Amino acid sequence: MTAYDNFENDLIQNEEDTDEINYGTPDPNSEISKVPCGGCGALLHCKVSISPDEYPKILSIIRNKQALVVLMVDLMDFPCSIWPGIADILGPKTPIVVVGNKVDLLPRDGKKFLSRVEQNLLDHIRLSGFATSNILNVSLISAKSGFGVEALITRLHSLWKHKGDVYLVGCTNVGKSSLFNALLQSDYCKIQASDLIQRATISHWPGTTLNMLKFPIMRPTGQRLYWRHKRLMEEQRFAAKEAKLRTEVLKTDNVAAHATLIGRIGQTYSRDNDTDVEVKDCFLMSTKTNDPGNVRMGIDENHPEYALSRWCFDTPGVVQPNQILHLLTIEELMHTIPKEIIRPQTFCVKPGTSLFIAGLARLDFLKGPGSVRLTVFRSNALPVTLCHLEVADSIYEECLGTELFKVPVPSAIRLSKWPGLESTKPFVVTGAGRRTSCNDVVLSSAGWVAITPLKVGDFEFQAWTPEKRGIYIRDSLLPEAVTLKGPRISRSVAYKYNKFI
Repeated sequence: MTAYDNFENDLIQNEEDTDEINYGTPDPNSEISKVPCGGCGALLHCKVSISPDEYPKILSIIRNKQALVVLMVDLMDFPCSIWPGIADILGPKTPIVVVGNKVDLLPRDGKKFLSRVEQNLLDHIRLSGFATSNILNVSLISAKSGFGVEALITRLHSLWKHKGDVYLVGCTNVGKSSLFNALLQSDYCKIQASDLIQRATISHWPGTTLNMLKFPIMRPTGQRLYWRHKRLMEEQRFAAKEAKLRTEVLKTDNVAAHATLIGRIGQTYSRDNDTDVEVKDCFLMSTKTNDPGNVRMGIDENHPEYALSRWCFDTPGVVQPNQILHLLTIEELMHTIPKEIIRPQTFCVKPGTSLFIAGLARLDFLKGPGSVRLTVFRSNALPVTLCHLEVADSIYEECLGTELFKVPVPSAIRLSKWPGLESTKPFVVTGAGRRTSCNDVVLSSAGWVAITPLKVGDFEFQAWTPEKRGIYIRDSLLPEAVTLKGPRISRSVAYKYNKFI
């Protein structure tokens, strides 16, 4: 190995960078618009934010209600996306359904991979303080691709029925608004409101000036559930044929799109075939207002159609203290947050090696009885750099603010505000076999590294992130991913990219 080796994802090097096309440059001096944000209800541009100190107070209001909490967790960023002490905030009697979102971004590592991910997530939820009796269900979904959303709706109908309101709870970037909009277009929302995303009723969160979006929940009557079940059975037969075809195509082309978990979200009912729907229009949309430029949006909650309704709320989000998202610019977030299924890359390294994920995180292999394989899971846009441990500090200073690291972006002003990396105390992992990763080292929002020792014994590591945020050691989420590595690149510590299955 030379002074350092830099590994970029050559699968995306030739793709056009659309960040500047799709995202404008924010202007902090622009005036606040009169148009409410479709995600948070705040007036655009969204200058309303929640501090971490306010968040527990806001959520504590739920504990005194007869309500179900849908606790959303980002599978790309957990346990960093689980709010510390969330169980104490919600109380011992609040029922929860745990939803692991963005499962479509995880590469399959074996036949039981969904079961292993689900169990790993459940273990961390229990470590957060929730009793088993609180947890009604754990579901894995993708609010973006639709995978698992219909199954989640079925479980909500079965477990909670129409007992009370439902609150979507989670930290920033877990996908609450995406799931909210998906449910709004599904059998979970009353037919009369399902096509009114922008007209969903906005309510004030008690004790704050924040707005919440909400929609009325469909009452799951026997007739409705029968027709829904019939539709799902028909679609399931079609989905099975489609999945088989995608698997066959994947074997020949190994393209990420064919490995991505997908699903469809449909609507069983319509205003024409649901006998419980009144013909009278109850939206009562009004464009009259005393505030110039402000338009009244929503449905009339006092209408008899909604008098006994239960509601699904999209609650405010906040950056968890162990996340580093708030340290990044919009351009940097576009590189850091995965947009497509992750393509892991495996390296075989000896003691005395340092591994960087862009300029966001670093993992040092300090000592051990032999080599280890490190399988890196991160956004495909983030480069991985390896170097000798003794020159790691100088390599970081040399590459920071260059295209070799990409994040943080090259800018003297940006680098002057960058906090740099800080290390935790060294930790030890013990091998579980050459074909199974023993542990993951979570490096906050940068990603994680699965460790696979090649010999029996103890191996010592040290991790670095900005301000030591979000460093966790957990059981490996995808322990068999290391077996999917490609052939080793000649005269290199790297293997070719893992294949999809």
